[in-house]
Amino acid sequence: PPCAEPFGRFPFIREKSQRMPRINAERLLFALRRFAKFGAYKTGVHRPTYSREDMESRHWLMIQYEALGL
Repeated sequence: PPCAEPFGRFPFIREKSQRMPRINAERLLFALRRFAKFGAYKTGVHRPTYSREDMESRHWLMIQYEALGL
């Protein structure tokens, strides 16, 4: 039977603004791959805290956040 709640089986979600945002998978993968280049090592990443690679990655991330208005 239909549920009286506006969002069906998920009554804990009360408003549309509380729904999960849609993710642009292509953009996310591009950003993750770019981030992984900082300290890339063999098949993984080696980026010790406060190393040059770590600080460069933090700076890049800060720029990405600012571009999004965060």
